[in-house]
Amino acid sequence: SRATRPTPPTTMWATAVRAARAGALRGGALASHRGIVTKTSTGLVGMAVDPNGRANLIAICKKILEELKPIPERNQYRIDCEKEYGFMLRTCEQIDDEEKIEEEIGNGQLEELIDFAEDELKLIDMYIEGKWWQHVDDAELVVIEDSMQSKYVRAEHAQKEKEAAEGK
Repeated sequence: SRATRPTPPTTMWATAVRAARAGALRGGALASHRGIVTKTSTGLVGMAVDPNGRANLIAICKKILEELKPIPERNQYRIDCEKEYGFMLRTCEQIDDEEKIEEEIGNGQLEELIDFAEDELKLIDMYIEGKWWQHVDDAELVVIEDSMQSKYVRAEHAQKEKEAAEGK
């Protein structure tokens, strides 16, 4: 049997050049049909490229959506988190290309989004532990026009302010 020769570096270089001309070389690494991470750096000090960025973002978005469940459904913090991380999750599930995901979400690189999401999990834990939703007064705000300025007054005080302004 005949031994196979290793590919000489000049041939590998020529292959890479042909691939680059064909548009397959991006971010310093050769892209392939198998979905290899194409960037070699995030460009951010201390933040390495996550070779499984899409999968990791999907996992952390699902975890956040699950962790939010003890918070009352009408709580604005829960509503906002479900909206934001639900959007990220749907985007990642619908798009395979990481660059396109980053463009669609428009809030940074996947590595940054994962970092933010990890911080969000810590905040959710504190929020639940402290039952912070109990400290938030959901009273509606009402705008009362004044000749000098607009005042924002809680709904429960609106009537008293109105009576005082009328001189009652």
